[in-house]
Amino acid sequence: MTSNLEIRVFGDGNGESIFIKFPNNKIGIIDFGCKYFFKWFTSYVTNKNLKFIEFLVWTHPHDDHTHYLIDLLDYCDKNQITINLFGRFHFGKLKGLSELIGQIDERYLQNSSTTYISKAKPGYLIKLFEKISDLKNRNLIKNIDAQLCIGKQLYGKDAIDDDISITCIAPCNSDIEKYNKKYDECLQKACSFQGLQSDFSIESSFHNIISVALIIEFGNLKILLGGDVVNESWHEIYKDDRFPILKSNIVFLKAPHHGSNGAYNEDIWNNWGKDFEIIISPYNKAKIPKAEILEKIMTHSTKIKILKDKSRKSVFGDSEFLVRKLALKDNSITTCPEATHHIKYDITKKGEIISEWVNE
Repeated sequence: MTSNLEIRVFGDGNGESIFIKFPNNKIGIIDFGCKYFFKWFTSYVTNKNLKFIEFLVWTHPHDDHTHYLIDLLDYCDKNQITINLFGRFHFGKLKGLSELIGQIDERYLQNSSTTYISKAKPGYLIKLFEKISDLKNRNLIKNIDAQLCIGKQLYGKDAIDDDISITCIAPCNSDIEKYNKKYDECLQKACSFQGLQSDFSIESSFHNIISVALIIEFGNLKILLGGDVVNESWHEIYKDDRFPILKSNIVFLKAPHHGSNGAYNEDIWNNWGKDFEIIISPYNKAKIPKAEILEKIMTHSTKIKILKDKSRKSVFGDSEFLVRKLALKDNSITTCPEATHHIKYDITKKGEIISEWVNE
């Protein structure tokens, strides 16, 4: 048994997933958007003869964090893998809203290219919630927490490991209220049977305000997994003085929202200390990470790593900036020369962090 905390981040430009192995060999998974993660995980299960997952956390319903969740649950079902805790973002109306759309117009589920949760169409979400309920009823999911929000402790000290605690730092209550209000407005429009497609074509970025973010305390170390939390939400979170943990140094950051303009704020990032390890997963459709934000992030750390698309062997986002910086041999930004969607970190209790690009 190792005493290290292992974090693997997967990001192929289309989706993101995070795999965590704790010192006692229990595992947790955060988000399910990267197809390469699913392929890697099935191999991992076979090699380790895995029969138990400590937790799955679904941060928010965008497709790049959701798309392979049904595949993962089907795989757990087929292989009789028990999930102790399934936790997700704080919004309980998503399944009902999806069903309502289906009742109004079945063709919407089958043919519409207009969606209200990125690519996660109502039909997919209905099947997903049905699968989650089925696994809970058959005791393959032991516990469900559908109200992950600021201050919610997933695990206190000793619950998962002697040196580990995991706490939600987002979303905040005001953002949850804002999200519910928006969907109540949509519900009223849907009930009027008018303008269905336009009414449900909510601006995609709006769904980020309910994104879960987690902080892992490993001994005295703090590891921040920023989900897709954006700037407006960070400001609300930092108003809550109950969590001084947010205003202390960290050793590791999974950059929020793929290195976008909307997820960076100098004052907030300054709270996290200096020269901590940063990993950025790209998102090609929005062309992020952005060059101007990378330049700002470089003022906080010389330990920035960016995942690539393995098939194209390219960096998504503003790749011209990256190529220029690498050509100048600036050591702040590192990408794998062979191109990979997968990086592994081993973190010791002393704060030593060893990273390894993985080409599996």
